[in-house]
Amino acid sequence: MAIPTKFTVKDANGTGAEVMQRITGPMIGGMVSSTLLTLIVIPSIYAVVKGATIRSPHLAPTLQQT
Repeated sequence: MAIPTKFTVKDANGTGAEVMQRITGPMIGGMVSSTLLTLIVIPSIYAVVKGATIRSPHLAPTLQQT
């Protein structure tokens, strides 16, 4: 819910609006990129690494102790 409020700051024209308009661009970009990293990239990397350790037992010798 924080990202839509930044768009209203981007369109503001009151006192201090010039400074806030410059700040909101990187703020919106940071929020979008961190959300994508958290929801897509990190789980994908985890799945790839976890799949590699399950398929390659020599990478994780502790899994072979049965």
